Amino acid sequence: MMAWGVHNLQQQPLFGINDLPVSHLLFSSRSSRPRASKLLASAREQRLSNSLLVAGPSAQKVRVLQVPWPPRVGDPLPRAADVWYQPAKFDDWVLAPRGHGLEWQRVFHVTRKDVDEVWGAIEIAIRRARIIEVRSNPDGITCGVDVLVTLNGRAAMVRASWHYADADAKPRLVSAYIRS
Repeated sequence: MMAWGVHNLQQQPLFGINDLPVSHLLFSSRSSRPRASKLLASAREQRLSNSLLVAGPSAQKVRVLQVPWPPRVGDPLPRAADVWYQPAKFDDWVLAPRGHGLEWQRVFHVTRKDVDEVWGAIEIAIRRARIIEVRSNPDGITCGVDVLVTLNGRAAMVRASWHYADADAKPRLVSAYIRS
């Protein structure tokens, strides 16, 4: 009998069977190729629980954090480990003098040339973020979070907004500014 197991659960953040491709959840012990089962497809379609039954000689349940779509206030930011940004967002707004750049410079002593350090600090802080605001718009959903960012030996609360084009999209940075 073919045994099934959980694939890469410790190395990837889990957001539930509805948010991860089937190939990320199960693998066959005979092969490294991912395989799907009717059980998983059924649970995925019906969103029955936050547990996943893994088929095999001794079936077992695996707890999976279920994040509903659309996200709600209080939920963790979906796919927080996959956040990304467009370079122009920092150059033209977040760290630009005409945007929030003067605030970032005053609080963290950073300028546009420090974009990698700023992004790294946001990326670390965002993984523990809880959603404080959800806005729906014609091209997707935007989630707002407040996070404590530490940079250059200083710490401050930062409000960051993240856009999702759809339920499968990775969160894209919309804006990040110092909370006063």
